[in-house]
Amino acid sequence: MEKQFCSTDILKWAIEGKLPYFSASVEIKKQLGSHSKACPISVSRMFRHIHVVSPHKLESMAADIAHKIQLELPPVNFYAIASRYCKQLSLPTNKILCHL
Repeated sequence: MEKQFCSTDILKWAIEGKLPYFSASVEIKKQLGSHSKACPISVSRMFRHIHVVSPHKLESMAADIAHKIQLELPPVNFYAIASRYCKQLSLPTNKILCHL
């Protein structure tokens, strides 16, 4: 079974620095340069993040982008996610998830 993750996991990884969310402007600047004639706004200003969005906002933005590029997102495996949280909370998975 694939490991299921949620938007809250992605945000946690960004806060912990495991995803280059806050440092993205540095990496983008290395690839694209600081600015161009086509876009006079500096990369550091355009891609600078000072806070992490909410899990709901992240999901909404991901769905919007997927729709715009006509990408079909895989269905959410609720059972796998619920099972993971039950294990993390030391709850009896078999008793709780049998009702799903």
